[in-house]
Amino acid sequence: MRKVTMNEYIELIDELCAKCNSGELTEEGVNDILAEITISEWKSDPRIPHDVPDDYILPDNNTIY
Repeated sequence: MRKVTMNEYIELIDELCAKCNSGELTEEGVNDILAEITISEWKSDPRIPHDVPDDYILPDNNTIY
């Protein structure tokens, strides 16, 4: 396993996409590389929330509608 930060992961994705688009790597090869990656440092979304009421409750991701 290779541990990377979120920023390093984003850079790696860009690099792998370029290699895949040029034919240097296959989609399977990209998936194999990404399977070996663990993101060790997650960054929160830097955007400021907007128009969210104080009493807003986030939806449960496990709820099936």
